[in-house]
Amino acid sequence: MDITCKPLYRSFLVCVGLLLAISAMHGQDKIALKTGQEVTGKILEVANGSVSVAVGAGTIPYPLANIASVEMAAPAEIDKARAASVDQAIVLLEPLVKKFKGLPADWVPDAMVRLAESYSQTGKENASIAVFQDMVKLYPGSRHQVRAQAGLAKAALKEGKLDEVLTSLAPLIAEANKTFSPSQEDGRAYSEAFLIQGQVLEKQGKLKEALESYLTVVTVFYQNPAAAKTAQEQADSLRKNNPQVVVE
Repeated sequence: MDITCKPLYRSFLVCVGLLLAISAMHGQDKIALKTGQEVTGKILEVANGSVSVAVGAGTIPYPLANIASVEMAAPAEIDKARAASVDQAIVLLEPLVKKFKGLPADWVPDAMVRLAESYSQTGKENASIAVFQDMVKLYPGSRHQVRAQAGLAKAALKEGKLDEVLTSLAPLIAEANKTFSPSQEDGRAYSEAFLIQGQVLEKQGKLKEALESYLTVVTVFYQNPAAAKTAQEQADSLRKNNPQVVVE
């Protein structure tokens, strides 16, 4: 009886060990270094240009400059913030952004955009601008630059800095004009950019150019439904009040 059971018992222990190992690995984060090495552990924070990772019994800092990519699941607060009020979104996202900004994981700049927009909606324009400026500094050359530039242009428009708005939008508009099939995220930012450009041009009396910008949102970069709706309304209003303005 014992002879028969021992192999089965050993197999059982092996299975349990494998399950425990898999369970331990589940939920861990992965960092791919530019050297080709892969690090598995728990990302704790980003500070002083390095990512602190709990590996085994210790904590090791990895410079951001040496990291090629990161796999880290978004914390539960991200989903909660999507369904939360603006004020509650700020409460949820502020500590996350402070702790992880600069980490090359898509959920981090996504959280930064939501936080900046929430600040703006509650009248905290300086805080909103600071977050977008952090994005420009921390994610150079990435697709997240598009959203940060659009956010900064929107803030400048609120302050009435029309020339500054057009200057900040110029590289974004140029990039958009090269794009035939933008990602959903880029398309949303481009729609904001052309809408803002149209509003500035209309204020400057450049009605034809303004109408072209509005219609570009409606027909090309309509990935942001709110921006597309506003652009259509403003295009309709402009044409109604200025029937001589046409776009070829």
